[in-house]
Amino acid sequence: MELREIYLLVNYKNSFGNKYDAVPLHSGYDKELMTDLFKKNGYKAKYLYPSQVDLKDPLIKGKLFLYTSVEDPGCFYKVYIEDIVYALTLRGAIVIPEYMFLKAHHNKVFMEMLRDISDINDIKNITSQHYGAFEEFERTFDHTQDSQPWVIKSAAGASSMGVRLSKSRKQLYNYVKELSYSKVPLKQRFKEILRPLKYKGYIVPSVHRHKFVIQNFISGLGNDWKVLVYGDKFFVVRRPNRANDFRASGSGKPRYKFGKDAEVPNGMLDFAHKIYSYYNVPMISLDIAYKDGEFYLIEMQFVAFGNSGHHYSKEYFMKENGKWVTVTNVQPIEQVYVSAIVEYIKRNNL
Repeated sequence: MELREIYLLVNYKNSFGNKYDAVPLHSGYDKELMTDLFKKNGYKAKYLYPSQVDLKDPLIKGKLFLYTSVEDPGCFYKVYIEDIVYALTLRGAIVIPEYMFLKAHHNKVFMEMLRDISDINDIKNITSQHYGAFEEFERTFDHTQDSQPWVIKSAAGASSMGVRLSKSRKQLYNYVKELSYSKVPLKQRFKEILRPLKYKGYIVPSVHRHKFVIQNFISGLGNDWKVLVYGDKFFVVRRPNRANDFRASGSGKPRYKFGKDAEVPNGMLDFAHKIYSYYNVPMISLDIAYKDGEFYLIEMQFVAFGNSGHHYSKEYFMKENGKWVTVTNVQPIEQVYVSAIVEYIKRNNL
């Protein structure tokens, strides 16, 4: 049987994907194992740097491309990955997952836009307002609500970095200024400050131009759950809040509970399944909270998310004949990933 080619775009470190226990650290999936797993499923894996993709190739249309992303301060290299993936899309290649899901990676502003335009009313009990600059927030936010609790999030950041809770007008303004601050070289800043003296009505460019999100605060939560979905496999982690804090992410692995120990509320797996099915992706990471019989989708990611939930879980959940059952977790993350990709290709007749 002739193998179908599938191209995997590595990053500048020559790594692909996230693997919790990778050796060396942050070196991604085992590429040799991935190659072997894809071959067993009828695919010939070829690894390329993004710079090696020939966008002028007329035969690129219809070819399969997988890509990875990175936790990238400033998102400089991540934006380059966006460029190549979007160009491949325009060229007619099949990128997995679709470009919009890469755009949402480390981009909470666009992630919230995906929430807003979705047809799932169940995930809209968290509402978001997004801004590209402090001045825009100052002019368009409903300031009669300044003193109520708000969650403010910078667009990028993991482990609750860049997440704040304001309980007063002063805190709200301080946090918005902090998270939106965009440093400008002193020489350039000085030049801009002088321009209004020469040009009447000139507005000095803002130094608060990092985009951010403001959300309603769900009080009284003691923990959340992270649900990792790879195809039909659901890995669950229960994460308690940090001490004297409203945030659960980054509270420390020793305090987490995995698999059957995660005390999964009734209905939560169905809630996660509904979101996963709607977005039609190979895999998804969902941060879910639960209060008074209602589920809240805190955040979602579709590309290159942490997978300690797989590493530490002795079992995962899957649905059989309409019921959720537990299955012993024995597959390495590479096998879980490849199975999800192959199932996605078949499901969508790609």
